[in-house]
Amino acid sequence: MRGTNGQEKISSPYLILLDINMPRMNGIELLREIRADEALKTSIVFMLTTSATEEDRIGAYEYNVAGYLLKNQVMDTFNNALEMLDHYWKVVEFPKG
Repeated sequence: MRGTNGQEKISSPYLILLDINMPRMNGIELLREIRADEALKTSIVFMLTTSATEEDRIGAYEYNVAGYLLKNQVMDTFNNALEMLDHYWKVVEFPKG
């Protein structure tokens, strides 16, 4: 998104799906970085994860996620989840930027 390492910068607004269980950096750590970055901090972030722990859920909401979705509950209706995100993207008013 930042346009580093020779990659083109992606224009905002950003809707990001994060998993807590990622290699190198977990989703909460990445979320913390996103919220600390002036250019990214207003990104809309949903956690889509297998982690049902209260600690992870609290950690995600402390960094203002828009929603915390459990994969095992969503995967049965994955298309419904994608439709929900598509609908969200279409109906929510974002600031120009």
